[in-house]
Amino acid sequence: APDFQAVRAKLAPRGHVPVALAYLSLAGAIERAVQRDPGAAKGLYQTGIRDVRAIGFAATIHDGKLATAAIVHAPSQERRGVLPILAHGPVDAAALARLAPADSVAFWAARLDLGAAYDRTLALIDARDARGGQDVRAKIAELGQGAKTSLRQDLLGALGSSWMGFSTVPEGGGPPLSMIGIPVKDEGKVDAALRTLAESIGFEVRELSIHGARVRYLRTPLGRLGQDPFKAMERDPKAIVRNVIG
Repeated sequence: APDFQAVRAKLAPRGHVPVALAYLSLAGAIERAVQRDPGAAKGLYQTGIRDVRAIGFAATIHDGKLATAAIVHAPSQERRGVLPILAHGPVDAAALARLAPADSVAFWAARLDLGAAYDRTLALIDARDARGGQDVRAKIAELGQGAKTSLRQDLLGALGSSWMGFSTVPEGGGPPLSMIGIPVKDEGKVDAALRTLAESIGFEVRELSIHGARVRYLRTPLGRLGQDPFKAMERDPKAIVRNVIG
């Protein structure tokens, strides 16, 4: 079938030896759902699920390494609903893999433009509920004022779209150390936004060096919540947020 051949070509390209391959055709099930329930048809169309024909997963051997891949097959020329939120084009995994340490025990790569995903998510909300879209924008604007920064412009818009992650085993043993890397278009803007956000919610910005790379991270002050913060969460989940922010 054309759908299967297209999925297989993406999951196991030339030079990859398949070890396992899973394929699930959704076209028939979605078509039957549309015919049975016109109301469901509208929802499937607006969310973009109507265009999904199949999903697949594969494990392959390539250059002596185990590789895994997953795909949502939606060959429609115009992506709708959640599909444009998730689909951001191909990623050069081979080039990104060169940035990972040679002793990495695991590696992954993905393409995700958070700024575009943010815009498309709001557009989807508007399409399904215009009033709801206005409410969401108002809440985001309120949070931005409280944090003294613009989530879209100062943070998401300053990040690149080629993501990569790897795991290594620390010297001397212990649990694997995992890291995620995201390219930055404007380092100064991202750094300022992170520090402003961290300050507004009571977190601490820390920095360390790993494999020659400077890594910034947020340290969560769980000590402010007591020895067992989960007990407080059981009594009042909102108390955790209030304690961290306040």
